Amino acid sequence: MIFEITHPCEDFDQFANEKLGRAFSVIDRLKMGRIGSRRMIIKSFSSGFWPLKNNLQDILYGNNELRPDGIILYGTNGGKRMGWVIPYRELIIFDSDDFSVHAQGLVIKFKKNRNYSENKTFIRIMMQKRLEYFGQFEMP
Repeated sequence: MIFEITHPCEDFDQFANEKLGRAFSVIDRLKMGRIGSRRMIIKSFSSGFWPLKNNLQDILYGNNELRPDGIILYGTNGGKRMGWVIPYRELIIFDSDDFSVHAQGLVIKFKKNRNYSENKTFIRIMMQKRLEYFGQFEMP
């Protein structure tokens, strides 16, 4: 689900905590190394991302935050900020000409430039956490 979080939003915090679990503690953050990506340039996005739409030609930036049961993808467009809550069970990532995040029928594509190269370690951590999440379920 997408929220506009330009201003503090209690609904967003409550929804994210219910769906993804509470944010990692300081000790967990130190053990993991990092729980957030550096910012990446958004190349394109689905029409469902209404907080990012405007008529200006600003550069759009996005970054990810890990949670125990999913990620939050943040996007900024000038003065607006949005948060997209994505549980691991819905998260699909493609790494081809662009780096894209798919979930809930929506997609955000990021440019593969220097910012993407700096985030490769974070992406590996994110995918490892996703595998650990699915490892807790037994296959029939």
